[in-house]
Amino acid sequence: MGLGLTLFMRDANGLAVRADPTHEFRKGDRVRVLLETNVDGHLYIFNTTDDGLPVMIYPDPQLDEAGNYLQAHVPLEIPSSVAAEEALRWFRFDATAGIEAPSVVDRSCTLKAGVHIINSVVSRNCYIEERARIENSVVRGGTRVGAGSTVQGAVIGKGCHIGRAVEIKGAVLGDKSVVTDYSQVGR
Repeated sequence: MGLGLTLFMRDANGLAVRADPTHEFRKGDRVRVLLETNVDGHLYIFNTTDDGLPVMIYPDPQLDEAGNYLQAHVPLEIPSSVAAEEALRWFRFDATAGIEAPSVVDRSCTLKAGVHIINSVVSRNCYIEERARIENSVVRGGTRVGAGSTVQGAVIGKGCHIGRAVEIKGAVLGDKSVVTDYSQVGR
């Protein structure tokens, strides 16, 4: 799955301007995402602040009538700039300081209890078992991540099997790779 993403912020005049990648957001700042994929699907966006639990911020019944269908090669604004109310046109930063780490997970994935997905993309038909942690990574379609495993700063190919209690850090795994239980790969 390919994903193009542009982050816009609201300027002092209420206009959308591209966000500087080095900008540090503060309480009251407002942002909107423009994204485009190369496949049809449904979008779920989770946000994690510091070590907190992931919270689904999209779809939201107040935004775009909770529609989260993505059509391939058709740009989509989230939230929409044409929402009826100004407050529904932007995501707004609250007073809680921390590192915001949004993630994108395909709707066909199965996520078991206690899974943490932070600042990552998980493609279609993945199965993520209990207490697995995926951080700053891309996990391609059809991959299984075992219970208690950690995937950090990695790219995982299609159809991989990552066993239980595995640690993968800073590695790239090719398609259909198998990592057995209790293994360590990478740094």
